[in-house]
Formats: sequence, structure tokens, C-alpha cells
Amino acid sequence: AIPYERIADEVMLGLVEPANSLCPPSHPFYNDELPRPYYTNDLDKARECLLKAGYPEWPPEEQIIPTTDNLMPTVVGAVAGIVIGAVAVYFMLRKR
Repeated sequence: AIPYERIADEVMLGLVEPANSLCPPSHPFYNDELPRPYYTNDLDKARECLLKAGYPEWPPEEQIIPTTDNLMPTVVGAVAGIVIGAVAVYFMLRKR
């Protein structure tokens, strides 16, 4: 489960809204009729999926993200890592 609200509030200092799709509301293909949020943060379901994928202890330890004067590259890298990990687990479970 990706804590979108927490990332928006704590990492991005409340300056952004969590996205529900790749299309922002300003995009011509954005669909207002789809339910929000698309994905829920069900930690029990996430743990169950990770356990089935062979990851009984995930994350193995707390992740520490160093900060610099220019925080954006660090934030983008951290968020990308979280999303890539979630996508990888999804596809690993999907092939079973």
C-alpha cells in the first residue's frame, strides 16, 4: 500500500494533491466519473500480497532519505522507488 496522502503531506509539504491517474484534471482524457481513489491503502492486503510473493519482512528496515538544498530530485527518486516496487509486486503476483 502506497501512502499517497502521507507522501503529499510530509514529503511534498502539503503542496500537492495525490494523483488518482496518470491524467491530471486538466488533461482532455481525464474522467470525472471514475471513483476516487482508484486504489485503497489496505495494509493487510499489501502484506498478504508481499508474503505470497516471497517477501515476509517488507520493508526490511526503515528507509532514510537524505535531504539537500534541492529536495525535488530526492523526493522524485524516493516516490519512484516506492511506485516501482509496488508495480513489480503487482506483476509478480499477476503471473502466478
